[in-house]
Amino acid sequence: MKKYILIFLPLFLINCSPKEHDKKEAEKITQKFYTLLKENNREEIFKLCGDELFKMASKEQVNQMFDASFSQFGNIKNDSLIYEQTSIIKGIHSINEYILIYNVKRDIKNTQEKFTLHKEDDSIKVVGYYISP
Repeated sequence: MKKYILIFLPLFLINCSPKEHDKKEAEKITQKFYTLLKENNREEIFKLCGDELFKMASKEQVNQMFDASFSQFGNIKNDSLIYEQTSIIKGIHSINEYILIYNVKRDIKNTQEKFTLHKEDDSIKVVGYYISP
């Protein structure tokens, strides 16, 4: 009996580990977000965002946040990923959650920016975006 438990335990752990591909996909989405933000293409940015984001803030409020960040901190020059975390929430509505934090070099003042992304079904969407000096 112990042999079977030992065989199934590694299989269970392998199946529960986050996929490297999904982590890279989450990072690609944040990079696309930054590219679109530099171009001020907010309608395309909103397509990267999940409905959860707009439950916390309307599109108008998100636009105001973008405007405030540009006036207070300046335009984005470059960004570098400094932290990433992946969590898998199993249940009736399973969700893979990715947290990515970037140091962002800006014209006026540098910022640290945190993205929360969720993978539901086959798509990864931004559900949180926070800027701090």
